[in-house]
Amino acid sequence: MTLSVLSQASVDSLRMLAKKGEPILEQPLEDTVIEFNLQLIDIDIDFDNSVELVLPDGDKQETNNDGRNCMLISSALPNLTDIEATDERLWVTLGLREYRDYASARWPVKNDDKSVSNTINHWFTGSAPRGLMRDHAVSRLWWYHRLCSRIEERPANETLDLLFFNSDYRSSMLERNTTSAITEVVISIIEITDEYRKKGIAYNREKFRDFMKSLDLLAGRSRLAVLSKEQLKTKLTTLYLAAHE
Repeated sequence: MTLSVLSQASVDSLRMLAKKGEPILEQPLEDTVIEFNLQLIDIDIDFDNSVELVLPDGDKQETNNDGRNCMLISSALPNLTDIEATDERLWVTLGLREYRDYASARWPVKNDDKSVSNTINHWFTGSAPRGLMRDHAVSRLWWYHRLCSRIEERPANETLDLLFFNSDYRSSMLERNTTSAITEVVISIIEITDEYRKKGIAYNREKFRDFMKSLDLLAGRSRLAVLSKEQLKTKLTTLYLAAHE
């Protein structure tokens, strides 16, 4: 099956137009392609265009439907590989075409000084992993689901509930290069916080931030990526409990 997406040259052209303040989001992608002489190409991706994302009911964590949409985007791209999911062309096209209404509702473009940077962040991905997982309106949903599906002990939707229960908790993990770059570290943190929540240690914003700072120090002097899951979890548990004393 093939999916028609913007060529990389066309994506780069749109990014430059957005940086100049061109209102590229004010019309359907088909019209933008014609107006700016852009190119669409076919790529070999299975995509179910009958899957629609749910619009947010509000701007709070409890009402933005992020967890639900993570499950939906995974079903829309059932065979997508990690390598294919780094393709900026795919996400920029889906955000501007199939999921335009969702992206516009979730990350509205406002007429203020931040509008250009918000457009670049949420409608383009670049090559940085943080852009794919944290910023882009659609790709972040797929990558969150991919991350949570790697915890085999529970269904992905349950892990997503843990990840999305608090925005500061999630951003404290995923906006740091020391953690976001190593999937096993994020998985271990989710498992540890859930395990000790059940033991009576509730999430505390300041203590969790202290834990993340101590993790940054550990990552600065240790190669966390070479540790086994058991070794990693043991080290992180020690830091977590120390921060919550």
